Amino acid sequence: MTPRARMFRSAATTLQAAEESLATTLAVLQNDLTQQGASANDVALELGVSLDVAMRVLDGTAVPDELAAWRASEVARLVQDVYQDLDSYRNGLLCCQVADPITLIISATRPSDAYRGKYESRAEALGLTVHWPQATFSLLEVKDHLTELDRQATAIHVDPPAGRIDGQDVTVTTESATLHDWIGDHLGQWIRPDRAAELSDKRP
Repeated sequence: MTPRARMFRSAATTLQAAEESLATTLAVLQNDLTQQGASANDVALELGVSLDVAMRVLDGTAVPDELAAWRASEVARLVQDVYQDLDSYRNGLLCCQVADPITLIISATRPSDAYRGKYESRAEALGLTVHWPQATFSLLEVKDHLTELDRQATAIHVDPPAGRIDGQDVTVTTESATLHDWIGDHLGQWIRPDRAAELSDKRP
């Protein structure tokens, strides 16, 4: 990574940085890149930004908010890359999510040292710390249980329940008391049923 790229990343990943400091960083980058005769393509490649942002850095119209926007975009890309990486499923991925501005959670059943290192280094470059809660099952494994759950919902004539994965927990919400009880009896080891506010004791 070049000194300019390090300067850009440092400014972009410093939370609550003063706007004046960020503006100064952009001005220094513009001056240095202009003196070097860099093109917009060169800047985009070196700093890891879009061509549009690179052009604004060069002409001096880039604003501090774009540094924060760059970090947010890179964090979103990191999460997407985790889900698209085949190694994630070899390592038993269950969930990847941003817990707060400085914390990334990746839960997996058997994350190897190499897998941890790959994403910890990328996260660190964005000012994030990775937490690795131990998952008892993977996303691929829970997929089969969700198929079983949908099949049961169809059998008792109710809609498949909505749900979400948070860290190590898979939670679904249903208004059907029958389906709620069935989940607890048959899939409680993997899926936590949540009683909807409108849940009635009527069956189903």
